[in-house]
Amino acid sequence: MPEEYKIEGFCDGEVYESLYYFLKDYKKVRNIISKDNIKIDKLVGNNGEISVHEYKILKNLDKI
Repeated sequence: MPEEYKIEGFCDGEVYESLYYFLKDYKKVRNIISKDNIKIDKLVGNNGEISVHEYKILKNLDKI
């Protein structure tokens, strides 16, 4: 986690995630995450963790 995003007393991942929560330009968000060398361990949706299979389906929907 880049030091510029760390706030004492707060979870680093949640602070970082909150910076991009309302952005609608997902390509820009992906570029920023890549630039910051952030590794995403898992994705969590409204109903829990998103499986690799579900992610692949969602990723392909973006291309339609």
